[in-house]
Amino acid sequence: LRKLVGADRYASRAEPADLELTLDRVPRTEQRAVYLHVPYCDKLCSFCTMNRCRVDESLRSYAEELDETIAARSSRAYINATPFRAVYMGGGTPTVFAPAELEVVLSSVRSHLPLADDVEWTIETTLHNLTDEKLALLVEYGVNRISIGVQTFSDRGRRLLGRSGSGEWAATRIGELREAFPGSLCIDLIYSYPDQSEDEVAADATAAIACGVDSVSLYSLMVHDGSALAARIGDGELRFERTTEWDRVRHNLLVTALRDGGFDLLELTKMARPGRDEYRYIRVRYLNGDVLPIGQGAGGRLGDLELHYSRAGLMIGRADSRHDRYHLFLGDLQFGRYDAGVARARLGDEAALRVEHALPEYEAAGYLRRGASGALELTPDGVFWGNTLAVDLLGRIIEGNGAARPAPSEERTV
Repeated sequence: LRKLVGADRYASRAEPADLELTLDRVPRTEQRAVYLHVPYCDKLCSFCTMNRCRVDESLRSYAEELDETIAARSSRAYINATPFRAVYMGGGTPTVFAPAELEVVLSSVRSHLPLADDVEWTIETTLHNLTDEKLALLVEYGVNRISIGVQTFSDRGRRLLGRSGSGEWAATRIGELREAFPGSLCIDLIYSYPDQSEDEVAADATAAIACGVDSVSLYSLMVHDGSALAARIGDGELRFERTTEWDRVRHNLLVTALRDGGFDLLELTKMARPGRDEYRYIRVRYLNGDVLPIGQGAGGRLGDLELHYSRAGLMIGRADSRHDRYHLFLGDLQFGRYDAGVARARLGDEAALRVEHALPEYEAAGYLRRGASGALELTPDGVFWGNTLAVDLLGRIIEGNGAARPAPSEERTV
């Protein structure tokens, strides 16, 4: 999107003094969330080199650091002006904290930050880190959405991806969590890992449905440079030769099986049981809302300031209004809203006309179909190519013509 609109990451640089001024003002929007980052894991997935490190010792000092940061922010006008609608604790693995450390962080969020009565409070976890004691703490402090990195129920796949325990153990543990946790229970599944069979894909969908989870996020395996899996592939120990078609078949098997099992498309990467997962945090982000970042590696936005706490320190820049304008419509597309009326509301009549020209093409190509209500909805192929379709559609709008861009079957955007 930034490339399409000719926008840099920041319209201009900003200074810490600009952040201080923002914290002393009333926020511009009620679409507000908190993102809290815990860049630690006790076991590293074989494919991952994301912003995290392995830890084998107490994280008490980091829990106290987070508490101090939250407490210091709590007196500012920006913080107290209106409740936060979502809290997202990501990582890493936030449940790598010992119970006493986890309680320090949960208590700090609950006591220092104004949270909406219906706040969506998410925490990411692995199965082996989420003990019954920690689960009880989450429920006590109001966490109502848990996102679990399952990745696959295949024993072979779990060994390959560096997951703990067998597939049977994973399914059993999720079932136990379902019984004990009243909120939204969400899992991640990875497809298209080396030599994954279609039977393994179908078995993952069947297990997810049977476990009673509320939503399933679907991700094609991305092997990050520097990861253990990348090293095995690079050394020739493991062959990994996949095509877009091979990837598409496995994706569509998952989407179709989950739809047949009662799940609807919530967002391009997420299927959910109706009414069981709002995914409010990501909605706030697509609405250009404010996200208060807390912790090493956290990123967010306050007003027109974009913030990122990197190892080198705090980076601050001003958001680009050109990017913001189209980002709203991109959010609609991410949630499957292919509608000229939506484009008109976001971007005006000219944009709506270009969308009206494009939609019949997408429908004829099999990416969209008419649902029971008569509205257009993405087919499994449309979901698979969803990011590419969004780039194509936004390109037509931004470039001001209806000329076709590269066909989705030729180039996929992820």
